[in-house]
Amino acid sequence: MLVLLGTCFAFLGAVYQLYTILSTTFVLPILQSFIASPLILSICAISFFLLLVGGMILLVSVFLLRIVTQWIMQAEKDIHKHHQRVFLRTDVSDNQFWQDLTSQLQKISNASSNKPAMFPPTLNNAIEELKNTHSNDDHSRELALSL
Repeated sequence: MLVLLGTCFAFLGAVYQLYTILSTTFVLPILQSFIASPLILSICAISFFLLLVGGMILLVSVFLLRIVTQWIMQAEKDIHKHHQRVFLRTDVSDNQFWQDLTSQLQKISNASSNKPAMFPPTLNNAIEELKNTHSNDDHSRELALSL
């Protein structure tokens, strides 16, 4: 918004400045009797003031934009660091989690060394029943033997 306002002021100032330059070099000698000198001086003063105000507004807006951009970039870096700390932290609770996970994996590996396949007990019982079945269903026997 400030950039737009500053641009408008600078554009108006440039138009007035162009008008003053053209009127003093080409039009003034021709229309000297119709245009008074204080009017041209006031137009020059107004155009200079508009250029000055527009330039200051543009300068301030660019400076503020740079500050806000740096602030946003710093906030993004802080968020990224926070996420890294959250995912990579080694608290007591995290150490306990890894110890529990390790003990569970050791239990599973010990249990799997006793059984040929690692299934829940009811599934193991069902597989054993299928293996021991003396039915004529070859497909279910092959399935049980493949498990």
